[in-house]
Amino acid sequence: NFFKLFMTKHRAVILAAGYGKRMLPLTKKTPKPLLPKIENSLLFNQINFLKKFSLDVTVTVGYKKQKMIDALETYEINDYIYTKDKGNAYWLNSLKNNKIDGPTIVITSDNLMEINLNSLLDEYYKKSEKSLIVSTESFEGNHDKLDINNKNEVLSMNYQKGSGLIASGLQVLNINDLYDYPNVFNDFHDVWTYLISNKRLNVSELQPEKWINVDTVEDLEKIKTFY
Repeated sequence: NFFKLFMTKHRAVILAAGYGKRMLPLTKKTPKPLLPKIENSLLFNQINFLKKFSLDVTVTVGYKKQKMIDALETYEINDYIYTKDKGNAYWLNSLKNNKIDGPTIVITSDNLMEINLNSLLDEYYKKSEKSLIVSTESFEGNHDKLDINNKNEVLSMNYQKGSGLIASGLQVLNINDLYDYPNVFNDFHDVWTYLISNKRLNVSELQPEKWINVDTVEDLEKIKTFY
């Protein structure tokens, strides 16, 4: 497992194509991933987090495409996927078509965390290369709530209000498990539902050492004290 982990270059995809409507009026001119400012944006912090683990980083781009591409050039990121007005998992269809192999780390731009990704990938290989969702204990609010069994297999995921075990915004996907999906992926609930039906989605034993969800204008203050 360790040989496989450290001798393989792994990919990471940052989901950063959304509108960020809950951050209006700031997002009227600036995409949410580039807030609060270009030199300390959500996206910049997420890229730096992934680079610590020597990952190949790709970013999904949608809303205000050119501003995002200009920022990626500043951040020295060359790879992006333009998703236009599609769902947050639409980009996975291109990986299916190109038969990309192996694990892909997927993280949202607005969930910042501290966690050892090398340990997460090692767990992925030890656990039959099943896709893994990293969870955290939520505060009150709307989140993707996880229902699991005693083997850590995910039984269901529902976006609902309330506290409990939630998806942190970080996952490791085994792309090979997605090739036989008969339809087009749109959002991640399509992905999760398919993996759950095949018993190929587990919750990781790891949880973030630190985690913040930046969802509103007020939440931007959290970034100042996170690092």
